[in-house]
Formats: sequence, C-alpha cells, structure tokens
Amino acid sequence: MAAISALMISCSAPYYPEYVPVISLGASTNNLICEKEEGIASLSVLSNTDYTATLVSGNDWVRFAEEDPAVRNGHGNDVLEFVINANNHDKRVAELVLAVGDYKKSIKIKQKGCFDDYLDIHPDDKANKLTLMDNTRMQVSVKGGDFKLRLYTSCLDQQLKVSVDHDTAVSSSSIENKTLHFTISENEEGQPRIVNITLSYVDGWGDTQSLTFSFTQGYQE
Repeated sequence: MAAISALMISCSAPYYPEYVPVISLGASTNNLICEKEEGIASLSVLSNTDYTATLVSGNDWVRFAEEDPAVRNGHGNDVLEFVINANNHDKRVAELVLAVGDYKKSIKIKQKGCFDDYLDIHPDDKANKLTLMDNTRMQVSVKGGDFKLRLYTSCLDQQLKVSVDHDTAVSSSSIENKTLHFTISENEEGQPRIVNITLSYVDGWGDTQSLTFSFTQGYQE
C-alpha cells in the first residue's frame, strides 16, 4: 500500500510550462511627419527587448543617422534618429519596420511636399446661397435637374472619385475642367430625401482625403 501511495503523489505533482516572455514593441507614433526641408527627425521606440529597425523603402531620401543607413539594432526604450533630404517635389512616404523575430511593427515616415493638397467647393459657388445653403447643403426641387459646382482643388480631374449614398437620386455624375456635373432624378419616393455626395482622392502619402456635401430634395411642389 505504501508503494501505491507514493506513485499517486508522484502523478499529481504540478506541471509548470516553459516561461515565454511577452514581447512589447511599438513607437511614439505610427506616422512620423517631416517638413520638406533637409533636417533630422527622431522617433521614440518603446520596447522591452532587443529589436531590429529597418528602412524597407524611401532609402533614397531618408537614412539612419548611423554608419549603416538602412538597418539599426536597438535595445529597450530608445530614440531613432533619421537624416531627411530636402523634398522639391510632391509628398512622399517611407516605411520603417521594427522587428523581434516574427513580430513586426510598421511605421510610416511621411515628408511634406512643395505643394499642399486641397479640395473644396469654389468660393464663388459657396457664397451663392441659391446654390449652396450653409456652405454644405443644397435645396433641390422635386423635379431635380442638371447641376454643376466648380471645385477649388489641386487635383487633376482624373484623380477625383465621386460617390453617392443614394443609388437612384443621382442618375449621372462627372468631373470636367475642375467642375462637378451631376443630374438629380425626380423624387418619386413620397417623402423628402437627403443625399450625400462625396469627392475623394488619394494623396501623395497614400491616404484618402474627402469632401462631402449634401442636398435636400422635396417630394411635392
């Protein structure tokens, strides 16, 4: 009986799995914004372990302020410094990857360009209260009709995308010579409707920028 009791005690001994450390790796921002002039930029890294920082793109205009321009090894909380070339063109973006083994964290390094992107309705059309009310909302009769709005924008016509949140309210739309042309169909729904029209484009950083305006259309005269 004594032997059996000893065996039972041995089998019930607790099992402790191998300790696996938790990786903590990140940065003070996921989008580091740099001015268009030549200079130095810095990024704070928050880490509890050794890591590798690699510039996987944008190496023609950004580099580490170290001997190796593309790769830097770090340990724990740290500050990375970059040398930024002057930008005489449009916005541009580089990618920095922080890695510990298979764990990776992507950071965008974005530099401003010589020209700012802008998208708005032309001030003269904004000021015309018969066209736009409160700068954003149009008033449209039940019959609808053809409309146009001049745009104040740095974008080319082909860069702009038009989307409408009501499938049947706007029967056609196009952009020509920085003017939005659109046709509003007759309202046969038996109730007023508010329709949003969104203009959007992808900027030099790969981010989508948008402008939304709306119209209210009655259902009876």
